[in-house]
Amino acid sequence: MAAGLAARGFQPGDVLALQAPNMAPWADVALGTMAAGGVVTGVSPLATEREITAQLSDSGAAVVPRADAGTGQTPVAFVVAAGPLDPSRLMAWVAERVSPHKRLTAVYLVDAIPRTPSGKILRRHLTETGRLNPDKED
Repeated sequence: MAAGLAARGFQPGDVLALQAPNMAPWADVALGTMAAGGVVTGVSPLATEREITAQLSDSGAAVVPRADAGTGQTPVAFVVAAGPLDPSRLMAWVAERVSPHKRLTAVYLVDAIPRTPSGKILRRHLTETGRLNPDKED
């Protein structure tokens, strides 16, 4: 599978959208993609064209924990914005949709999400940034 993807131009760090039911072939394709250095994003077979477009045009974001004296950890987001973005509006939008303990406590606007050559997010780097700048909200 990995060799076949590479022969078709798939490179480390590329993202493969996989729209298939959860069956054995799904695992074969996902593992082959990872062996080729790629990243898999699952797409529901029931997803609409609009939903798939939104998923595939994701501008980039990651959420990592930050130490908190009161709760132990709080979620902090790092976002690569495709256009103007108000961090407080994003935090409010998320707060309306998640449980109180999952609400973002900070949003950092960044130029890029740090990744390994295979495309995996380097959460450790983001977590360290969040610790170094606990009061910074861009």
